[in-house]
Amino acid sequence: MMPFAEGHSLGHYEIRSAEEGTFAGEVYRARHVESGRDVYLRVLTHTCLCLDEELAGITEQLRPAFALLHPHILPLLEIGCSGNTLFAISEYQEGETLRRKLHRARLPRERASDFAIQIARGLIGLHQAGLLHGDLKPEHILITKDGVIRLMDSGLAALSYEEIPAQPSGAVPLLIADYASPEQVRGESETWASDLFSWGVILHEMLSGTRPFLRPTLAATTRAILTEEIPDLRSPALDRIIRQATRKKPGDRFDSARDLAFAMESFGSLTTPASKGRKTVRERRTVPFLIALIMLALGLVLGAIIARQYLRPTVATQLSFRPLTFSGHDSSPAGAPDGSTIVFVSNRDGAERIWTARLDRQDEKHLTAGPDHAPRVSPDGRSILFIRTEGSHENLYSIPFAGGKAVKLLENVQGADWSPHSDNIAWLRVATETRGPSTTLGTVAANGTGADELTRVAGQVLQDPRWSPDGKYLAASMANNIFVIRTNASGQQRILAPPPT
Repeated sequence: MMPFAEGHSLGHYEIRSAEEGTFAGEVYRARHVESGRDVYLRVLTHTCLCLDEELAGITEQLRPAFALLHPHILPLLEIGCSGNTLFAISEYQEGETLRRKLHRARLPRERASDFAIQIARGLIGLHQAGLLHGDLKPEHILITKDGVIRLMDSGLAALSYEEIPAQPSGAVPLLIADYASPEQVRGESETWASDLFSWGVILHEMLSGTRPFLRPTLAATTRAILTEEIPDLRSPALDRIIRQATRKKPGDRFDSARDLAFAMESFGSLTTPASKGRKTVRERRTVPFLIALIMLALGLVLGAIIARQYLRPTVATQLSFRPLTFSGHDSSPAGAPDGSTIVFVSNRDGAERIWTARLDRQDEKHLTAGPDHAPRVSPDGRSILFIRTEGSHENLYSIPFAGGKAVKLLENVQGADWSPHSDNIAWLRVATETRGPSTTLGTVAANGTGADELTRVAGQVLQDPRWSPDGKYLAASMANNIFVIRTNASGQQRILAPPPT
């Protein structure tokens, strides 16, 4: 199959240029025809049957990847099909692959360690979402202009789909990359530990400038992965980390990507700049003085510890704050599952609207027209609930996290919250009656259908409904108490009162 030429259309996308040289596979820079947004378009196969049910199954396989928002993972936006060509759409960011950077030269130890930590953090996000990368290599690692690592093609390696039967003469053998783990080479089930093996090989290459398991033939490369130990770098701390990450048995590697990242971060905190010179004569003469100073300090500390046993201790808490937004007109923050984005309410431009902010680059933008308040981000990170004031009523709306059209879900609602699986919404409605206020607490499907009333609490105003993590209970604040109701058919209720003052 010849590469697509500039201007070729695939679905809603138009090819702008081929991203050649350092990407793995057939990758293009494309443009969404309607929005004009640039994206990466990766061709997965030119021989997919591309039936509607086939495409729906592929989309379902990648559902966790679509919901994943992480500062070190390039977002997967869409899976599309045109003719027999199956392709994946990812967010476009200016930068270069790690492969291109390694083509120029091996990396300094500090830079390689920093990249390795960022890659490990990306793997933490993947594994926590229940995903494996499965094909981690420098061609799938993007380095943005700001030096931020973004893992590409996350989850695509394990994708299964039905292809047009190939002719016997056109059979092509499956090639195994030299970043694959032993279990992948043997055709066994891969786990998160397979990604850790690839991570260790990549770190070794960044530091040494060579690919440790690459051999002239496929058979020799496979044999090296299965039987040979990774070469030492003459750096005991780094060698220990890389050797443990690339053990032949998955169970002998790090227990998780989080442990791997911790090991690298600990290594970074113990290293000193390479440019530090040798000790001078004056420095050697100051050693006795420094020892005496240290002993004096230890004596003072010991004295303070003993004194605290007999003196009333005073507790001083040192708090550290940093601003997340800067307009002075912001309120009601809610965090997104990716840990690096918040949504909030701001009336900085005269209208109370819902805004988002990326904490890693202080990128703020408004999502709604307003007047809106009380935002809540869905656990899957795909949608935001909020309350919109329309005349004398307050109505419940949702909007995609990435932006788009706001959709009305329910009328006359004063508070709402997502269920743990993002498939249901808790809502409450306050009414003023002749005998006083009353509050109705209920649930509704995420698309706004099937509203169901759980209970009505007379004489009370409830606020801020919240779902328990296991989805079994709903809670809401009620004056100085907490009202709790079980969400199953029993509807068991109780009130949690604060302890006496």
